[in-house]
Amino acid sequence: MEKTKVEEVSWWLSQLDLLFGTERAQIPDFIKPFHIACLAVRARQAGVNVALPKDLDTYATRMGLWDVLDMPAPVAIARMPAAGRFVEARRITSDNQVHGISLELSSMFHRSRGISDETIDSIQIMLSELLGNCCAHSPRTQEEQVFGVTIGQSWARGGLAQLCIVDCGMGIRNSLSHNEQLVHRLNVENACGIATEYGVTGKPFGAHSGYGLTFTNDLTSQNRGCLLVISGDEYYSNRCGVVRTSKLPIHWDGTIVIFEWNINVSLDARQVYDNWPDPDSDSGVELEELDYGDIFN
Repeated sequence: MEKTKVEEVSWWLSQLDLLFGTERAQIPDFIKPFHIACLAVRARQAGVNVALPKDLDTYATRMGLWDVLDMPAPVAIARMPAAGRFVEARRITSDNQVHGISLELSSMFHRSRGISDETIDSIQIMLSELLGNCCAHSPRTQEEQVFGVTIGQSWARGGLAQLCIVDCGMGIRNSLSHNEQLVHRLNVENACGIATEYGVTGKPFGAHSGYGLTFTNDLTSQNRGCLLVISGDEYYSNRCGVVRTSKLPIHWDGTIVIFEWNINVSLDARQVYDNWPDPDSDSGVELEELDYGDIFN
């Protein structure tokens, strides 16, 4: 199964602009979790319901699109247990949800070949930080309580899994600009690329360590999977060992993180940690200090 390209995401965002503007949008015949997450966030922001082609209704219903929108689904379905094959769309509205949703998402990784308990634990921490960013970077108003949407699916026959986290917050560039040490770099470099580096954070003395995107990026390189980070009009792509950063012709108010991994290729957290700086060095981060408390069959 082919991994997602940044051009696919950019095209979908352009179609959403049309959909929530004055024109009709095109819908791909095969939709993935990221399609649903981005659509859900835009629909929640607009306070409207959405209609998909009839042949996509069953899939989108099972993946929780209309649950996230608090709208009635167009079809009634039998909800068989997900059993790690997928995680329905979840709306992240509170820090109190982060731990529970991260545990639910981590169930998808148990289907990966030879994965250790240590790696699962590390992935749960990674997910907690990524989900926590949705709350930390999003505005909190009485009118709109959606901070972000997360969703995931594993395709056994395709040998691939996708996890997506989408928020409508301040964006990576604005977040990193709160760190005075990064101001010069942000003037000349891609913010999404900077955000994947070890120890980079917009709040160097806050609760978030920058662990989430760094660990995800290093797992992606190890697995030869795909990590797409989109924020504003910038993107970072680490796809099948090829890294790219550049600008998009479209703008997203917030951040989109799409992580795809080969489920038949091992994921090893210890190998990632061994390549990080010594925790006792000036640039190190003590990991112990991180505090994070086939669909229808």
